Amino acid sequence: MKTLFCTFIACAALIAGATAQTPNPVPFSLYAGGGIGFPLEPDTAFSQANKMGFSLLGGLGYRFMPALEGMIKGEYNSFPNDLGAGVDGGTVQISMIGAAVRAGLGVPTASFRPFALAGFGAAFTERTEATLEDSLLFPEWERETSVYFDVGGGLEFSLAPKVSAFLMGRYVYISTEGEPTSFLPVTLGLKFF
Repeated sequence: MKTLFCTFIACAALIAGATAQTPNPVPFSLYAGGGIGFPLEPDTAFSQANKMGFSLLGGLGYRFMPALEGMIKGEYNSFPNDLGAGVDGGTVQISMIGAAVRAGLGVPTASFRPFALAGFGAAFTERTEATLEDSLLFPEWERETSVYFDVGGGLEFSLAPKVSAFLMGRYVYISTEGEPTSFLPVTLGLKFF
C-alpha cells in the first residue's frame, strides 16, 4: 500500500512539474468526498455477511478537453459485518487505487453539469477480527489484492469560481477470489480547480 501511495504522489509531482513549465497552466482538479456504500448481488457471501458501510474518496484530475477529464483516485470503503446475534466486531475494509475517465454530459459552463465516469485499478480487501462468544472468527484471513472496475455518473454544481460540489453513484466490481465483490458507493464531495 505504501508503494502505491508513493507512486501516486510521484505521478502528481511529475504532472505538477510539467504544468509549471508550460506557458498556459494545465487545468488540474482536486477531488475529496465521502458517503455510504451498499453491498450488491444479494446471493454472494459478501452481501449476505455485510451491511451498509461508509466510503471515502480523494483524487487528482487532469482536463484533456472541456468535457473530458482523466483522474487518479484513491478510495477507502468499510462494511461492518451482519453475521447475526452474538458476533462482535468485524468489518471488510476495501482500499482502492486506480484511474478513471470522467466525461461531462452537458454545457461545461452550466451551473449544473451531469457526468459519466468509468475506471479501473487495484483493490486491497481485508477482514478485521470478529468474535463469537469469546471465540475468534476469521483468524487466518489475509489481505487479498484484486482488480476492480467501476462505472457510474453524477451531477456537479458550482459553488464558487474555483469550487464545485458533486454527487456521484457508481457500480464497483472487484474480482476477488471465489466470488466477485460488488457494491454501490454514493459519494458527496468537493472539486477544487
